Amino acid sequence: MQEKMYLGDREQEGLLKAEEHHIVKTKDFNVYGRLREEKPFVKSLTKSHAQSELNEKFITTECITDRRVKISSQAPRFYMNAPSVEDVRKQGQHQMILGAIEKKQTFGELINQANSMVTSVLHDNLKRSLQIMPSQVVFGHVRVGSMNELNISVKNEDMVAHRITIKPIADKRIVVRQEEYGIIAPGMTKQIIVSIRVAEDETNGSIKETIQINSKHEVFKLPIAATIVSEAEFE
Repeated sequence: MQEKMYLGDREQEGLLKAEEHHIVKTKDFNVYGRLREEKPFVKSLTKSHAQSELNEKFITTECITDRRVKISSQAPRFYMNAPSVEDVRKQGQHQMILGAIEKKQTFGELINQANSMVTSVLHDNLKRSLQIMPSQVVFGHVRVGSMNELNISVKNEDMVAHRITIKPIADKRIVVRQEEYGIIAPGMTKQIIVSIRVAEDETNGSIKETIQINSKHEVFKLPIAATIVSEAEFE
């Protein structure tokens, strides 16, 4: 009798511990098993509204041999049925026709399969690119004889590394440079520094230019705006 009561108590104790474990693992408790303190409401991350257009040069020349990530989370991607890079490089039109005959496919179906990479860039909802903040560079009023700087944040939200290039600006008063050169790893951020140097003998006026940032899939265009004022008006 005592043995049965003991076993029943052990079983009840195990159930209570299991229930406690499930409760502690909820969002109301921290990693140490303590009840979370009240936290202020955090707004969702702001998305970039930078003006962009497709990089036609990349799509028409390099897209079909671009690197692709084939993991389970990317299974719905359009490029999963695309031929490998090695097959694309060594395959001509005659080989494609022969492959279509052997696989009992129509030539049109094989062409669609070969163009899966281009379709992925144009229509794939799972495609991710760069997030650029802010979407426009507004300096406001700048004083004559001053040096002014603003930072642009570029975050890579894709699954593969990206490299960006910046088209030189015709206005020599404006200098755009990367804080660190090289590729942007997935999930990482790079800073771009925009500088405006206003000479001492500069007259009052406005500066309007556009920064062009080229990535693999897209070309981003960010407007620059500044108003030059005298020292007396600035103060």
